[in-house]
Amino acid sequence: MQRPDSRLLAARDALFGHRGKVDWARLNHILIPMPVAVRDGERPRMLGPTARFLLGLNAMFTPEGRAYFVIVILVGVFGVDIYRTQIYLFSNVLFAVMGAAMAAALLMKRTALKTALSVPARVSRGETFDVDLTLSFDGEKAPGAVRIGRPFLPYFARWQAPQGLVLDWDKEGRARISCPLRFDRRGDFTLDNFSAYEVAPLGLTQRRVGRSEELDVRVVPRPANVTHVKLELARRNQPGGVALASKLGDSMELFGVRDYRRGDRLRDISARTWARTGKPAVREYREEYFSRVGVFLDTEGSVYTEESFEAAIELVAGTVLHLSRGEALIDLLVAGERVQTMLLGRSLGYAEQALDFLASVERSAPFDPEALIARVAGEAEQLSSAVLVSGSFGENQEKLASELERRGVRLLRVVVRDEADGSGIKGDAVVVTTESIRGGGPIAL
Repeated sequence: MQRPDSRLLAARDALFGHRGKVDWARLNHILIPMPVAVRDGERPRMLGPTARFLLGLNAMFTPEGRAYFVIVILVGVFGVDIYRTQIYLFSNVLFAVMGAAMAAALLMKRTALKTALSVPARVSRGETFDVDLTLSFDGEKAPGAVRIGRPFLPYFARWQAPQGLVLDWDKEGRARISCPLRFDRRGDFTLDNFSAYEVAPLGLTQRRVGRSEELDVRVVPRPANVTHVKLELARRNQPGGVALASKLGDSMELFGVRDYRRGDRLRDISARTWARTGKPAVREYREEYFSRVGVFLDTEGSVYTEESFEAAIELVAGTVLHLSRGEALIDLLVAGERVQTMLLGRSLGYAEQALDFLASVERSAPFDPEALIARVAGEAEQLSSAVLVSGSFGENQEKLASELERRGVRLLRVVVRDEADGSGIKGDAVVVTTESIRGGGPIAL
């Protein structure tokens, strides 16, 4: 049976959730194509001058003004027959008020505002965070009511509070407003600009007086609450040591002798080298035995649902975070169409870097176990144990597991599923449900 292509899986998930129900909100990603280069280059061309004019006209009205505009149109329709009704007189008055409001917006003295955005360096998927917008103006007189226009969001993001007016300015001519935002998808995203509009008299129209830069947001997986990983963290020889790894203890191999530098320990001075060369020298050591753990993530799309795949990434993130608190080196490996690896622990990398690494991981076609083993053969020989996370243990996963065990790696198999169903799982694999990962409770592997 032929496995579904990863592009078909992405297309299916663009409109359907994992339960097969249509989510029409997902269609608005058509209006916000990614990446940014496509969005900025293609969308203006697709809209055309007429659409851009209508969008600009729409931005000229406040929410109250848009509601008033609809009322004016409805009253105007009922007043078309001027021989049988006098509603047209009322519609003329409404049209006159709307025209006056538009003229006020065009003729009002414009106060230029400067805008500045601040956002956390990284936020977790499903976490609400604040986008802080700072407005400032030059001049003695503060602008009147200023309304903030927030960017249109893709289907996986939501503003968590209604937008409002900025009325309070401090003595330095600045005002701050926080816009809570939430993302339900991982990755690096660039949102459109924030706009600041000064509201004209009558409150029906507005004029843009400031525009921010685009907003870059990195959304990383939320680590699962992994409290225990049942692994034997034996120390294995790393030929030549591991460059730049922080040293622990004094049980190290002599690496060589070098010239003395200020700050070196006196106990490491080599008296014989100093006597032979006439220059102070010190012995340099390198640790060659480490506890090294591999964390493998299988990204084969056919073994996951959309939610179980996200849960698997969160479980891997939580496992790495738990292991990074110890002294072991961690090899994080993503096995898919393209193999990605990262070494962290002992000052070589940190949990934040692992989260950044996992933020862009997507489902892929099945991996080739032989090619994968050949790619990581050197690292596999130096691993003492490993965790293999997958949605199911089929032929490819079992080949990978058997090859790792043949090389002396103690392996912990972990299966992530939406339901606690152990059918089709061989051996002592640990089954973890999506609900238990999302619930935030302690997880012991």
